[in-house]
Formats: sequence, C-alpha cells, structure tokens
Amino acid sequence: MAERLDVSKNHIGYIERGERAPSLDVAVRLAKVLGLSLDSVFLEAAEAKPERAFQDEASALLAGLPAEMRIPILEMLKAASRAQARERPPSRHGRKGKR
Repeated sequence: MAERLDVSKNHIGYIERGERAPSLDVAVRLAKVLGLSLDSVFLEAAEAKPERAFQDEASALLAGLPAEMRIPILEMLKAASRAQARERPPSRHGRKGKR
C-alpha cells in the first residue's frame, strides 16, 4: 500500500492507527486505490477518533492553512454534509402536522 501511495510504511501505520490524518493528496490517492469516495476516506478516519479530538485536530489543521486553501476545504465539507443529509431517512420527530 505504501508503495502504491508513494509514502513510507511508517506513515501508513500512523494513518491506520489514527495517529495522523492523511494529507488531501494522500487521501485522494488512497480513495482511488481502495475504490472509495474521498468523503468516505475522511469519514472513516473521523469515526476512528473520539469526536472532540477529531474536531480539535481538524480546527487546528484548518487554522494553520491560508484562507485560499481553507475555503475550498470548507466547501467540500459542506457538499459532503448536504450529500449525507440527502441519504438520511427523514426523522419522524421532525414532521409537522402528522401524528
């Protein structure tokens, strides 16, 4: 896998154990190699970490990027969120007027 992604075996281990998140470039290559969507690569990485730790790390990483890089990433996250919302069945609790 490391060879196919052009990264070290140690780096793959860090990613697998959730100790490091893949860069966007590595995540794109990983998605292609595994036949997954890019959002699923990030979602699986997110589910491997406790929610708060993931949010803290994501915030710190985003804060360290220049605005011209943060904006496209934010738009990608919004698109993934919209796609996820479309896939979820409607909640019975949120319906108005029907009981």
